[in-house]
Amino acid sequence: MNTNTKNNYLEQIKFYADTPRGERNKFFCYTCSIVNYEEFFLRFILRGYAIRAAYYNQTNINTGEIRHNLKFKREDLQTLFDKAMQLPDKEKQRIRAFALKK
Repeated sequence: MNTNTKNNYLEQIKFYADTPRGERNKFFCYTCSIVNYEEFFLRFILRGYAIRAAYYNQTNINTGEIRHNLKFKREDLQTLFDKAMQLPDKEKQRIRAFALKK
C-alpha cells in the first residue's frame, strides 16, 4: 500500500475539479502532505483543472480515527490560481513537466 504516513497517520488531499477533458466535479483523492499542498494544487491548475472544493484529511492508520478534516477556503484556492497565472513561463513548464511524470 502506497501511503504517506507521519507517526502512523495517513494524510490525504481530496478535491473536486472540472477537468480539461470536460468532466465536471470529478472527485480526486491523493496521499499528500499538508506541507506541500501548494505545489500539489499548482500542478493541477497548470494542467487546466478548475478546482471547485478541496479537503485535507489525516487519519490514524491503526484505529481509523480522523485527526484532522479541513476544508480549504475558496479564497485560498483563488490565491493559488492567481499565483499560477503569474508564474514565469519557465516555472510553469517545470511544474507541468514534473506533473506529467506522475
